[in-house]
Amino acid sequence: MTWENRTHAANERAWQEQYADARQFFRQHGDLKIPGGYRTAAGKSLGVWVLRQRKAKNGGKLSQRQIELLSEIGMVWERSVRR
Repeated sequence: MTWENRTHAANERAWQEQYADARQFFRQHGDLKIPGGYRTAAGKSLGVWVLRQRKAKNGGKLSQRQIELLSEIGMVWERSVRR
C-alpha cells in the first residue's frame, strides 16, 4: 500500500466517523441545523465539520456518494441568509 493510499484510507475513515456523528445528530434532532460551535460527547467539532462539507461540495471536493449520504440525512447545502 502506498503512502497516498494510506492517506486516502485514513481520510475516508475519518469522514465516515464524522458522518456517523452527523447521522446520530439527525436521528436525535430531525435535522442537521448544527450550530458552528457544537461538539459531540467525544469532543469532535461536528458543527465545523458540517460547514466544511458544504464548502467541500461547493469546491467540487466531495464524491457523489458523500453528497448523497449527507443529503439523505437532511444536509442543507445552501446556507440561509440571516436578517
